[in-house]
Amino acid sequence: MFKNNNLLWYYKISLAFLITAFMAFGYPLYASEIKTGKNVTIDEMLGEDLYAASDNVTVISIIQGDANLVGKVITVTSGVSGDLNIIGSEVKIVSNVGDDIHLLGKTGSITGTIDGDVFVAAGDLVIEKNSLIKGDLYIAGGDIKIYGKINGSVFIVGGDVVLAGETGKELKLQAGNTTIIGSIHGKATIGSNQLKIDPQARFYSDVEYWSENDVDFGKSVIAGEARYSAELEQTFKPPYKFIIIFILLWLASSAFTIYLLNRIFGTFFKESSVYLKEKFLASFGTGILYFIVFPILIVILAITVVAFPFAVVFAFVYTLTFMFARPISAIMATYWLQNRLGKEWSRKRIFITGYGIYLGIVFIRFIPIIGWLAEAVFISACIGSGIHVMRRKKM
Repeated sequence: MFKNNNLLWYYKISLAFLITAFMAFGYPLYASEIKTGKNVTIDEMLGEDLYAASDNVTVISIIQGDANLVGKVITVTSGVSGDLNIIGSEVKIVSNVGDDIHLLGKTGSITGTIDGDVFVAAGDLVIEKNSLIKGDLYIAGGDIKIYGKINGSVFIVGGDVVLAGETGKELKLQAGNTTIIGSIHGKATIGSNQLKIDPQARFYSDVEYWSENDVDFGKSVIAGEARYSAELEQTFKPPYKFIIIFILLWLASSAFTIYLLNRIFGTFFKESSVYLKEKFLASFGTGILYFIVFPILIVILAITVVAFPFAVVFAFVYTLTFMFARPISAIMATYWLQNRLGKEWSRKRIFITGYGIYLGIVFIRFIPIIGWLAEAVFISACIGSGIHVMRRKKM
């Protein structure tokens, strides 16, 4: 059976993104526009970088810089001169982009001319007809449909893939089910459980493939030859650039997450750190109860028809807690340390210290057993202290 790693890669990449809020670098924010709220609409031209976080983000004006967006529904219908960096549930891009696109989403569609590379981790992705990607395309996802033209190389790890567009250079593809309808101008390396070659498909270079089914290339190979390779069943190595870019994005996006959370909720984190210092055991107990009992409550509500909407809301809150548990804990620990030392740090010092603690949390979990336990205790205590402070404020 085909041992593809598409889901493994998808989950790894998604996890790296989901523990962040933005795919952007944590510097020069002083020259940036930051927008938050229930709904954010950018309808005036910006001559600087944009950072926006909201349930619904809509960009309908030109951004003369990078656009860094996070939200549930994100729509971009205007030109972006720099990078377009997005994390969202439903993402629709109908825009020309002057540099790269970095996208994480449940569903996504891209229409327009992209001057740089495109990096995507998504459940479902469509690159629409008449789209042009001048650079390379890197995708880790579920259902992927490509109808546009890619001038560069294409690297895909997916579930079901339909390639009906045109690629200018090398194609490396690994998927469960693959249908090739378009034109491939560079060497193609394809590993797929089920591979179908449409009569309209055209290969202008060598094809190396593996599939469980018999593959009929017909007259699709115009130049070069199609060669079956059993080795592709066992191995598929994404290009190093693919891996390095996602690691750098994770580092950069986590940095901005620390900055943004502290900027918006700094006072709350500071109060929570005081409670954490005074009542660590109470905070830890509350955090443990939250992480154990809350999922049980969600399941009970989910099987009750009347209470099902509450289950959805609580599940969303619980998911957000997991998404931001590490950066939240890192910021609380920073304020705890500041309080412990009797200092009053600048926002820059808090950001640098918080980011350092965050990286420490990430790396400590690689220590078997001891690291996991330390991370669990630390995060539970921080989240628990936050819950106590929220309850006290409501009272």
